[in-house]
Amino acid sequence: MRLSTLFTSVVLSMATLTSAHKPHDDSPVRDWDLKHIKKRYITSKRTFEETRAALEAAVPPLNTTGLELLRQGKTEEGLAALQALPALSSFIPVRNFTMLVTKDGLVGKKALQWEIGNPYTAAKFVSQDAGAALYAPLRVILVEDDTTPPTFEFDRPVDLFGLFKNKKINDVAEVLDYQFNQLLLFAAGHPSKWPVPAMP
Repeated sequence: MRLSTLFTSVVLSMATLTSAHKPHDDSPVRDWDLKHIKKRYITSKRTFEETRAALEAAVPPLNTTGLELLRQGKTEEGLAALQALPALSSFIPVRNFTMLVTKDGLVGKKALQWEIGNPYTAAKFVSQDAGAALYAPLRVILVEDDTTPPTFEFDRPVDLFGLFKNKKINDVAEVLDYQFNQLLLFAAGHPSKWPVPAMP
């Protein structure tokens, strides 16, 4: 199968793919131990609002032109458009949990969530293991309360994708991990290499 054909099928089906692993018995349910995933925290030097603004200025909303071209069967043009995307984009509008936690009585607590990634990078993962679609794009939250300064919290990409024990997935995950950390360090006001190149 041509690489372009494989990438087309992967990108178009990313949203509906489920893990290709099969249960070991007749039960439709099984568990996967995720104890090796480490959570990372990056404390911001900026205010909550400044940190949000810096992140959203650094990652544009996802340009879906490439995906639309693929749906139209324009494979070469679609892949070229995906490869031209910036390293990271925001897949959805920010989810604002602040009003919900305030309604629940947690006055003073702020919480925002983003989904950030790159569909071309995601296709590299999913072409190796469909289960990787569970973790691409990445999620990050920004929280603040009376005792905690503005802080990003996320699961480390190298750990999430390391679950699949696949060298090709690990190689891509290392690059994504670097990109994601540089982005959040930048948004938090720390020394950073951001903006970084997109993945080849």
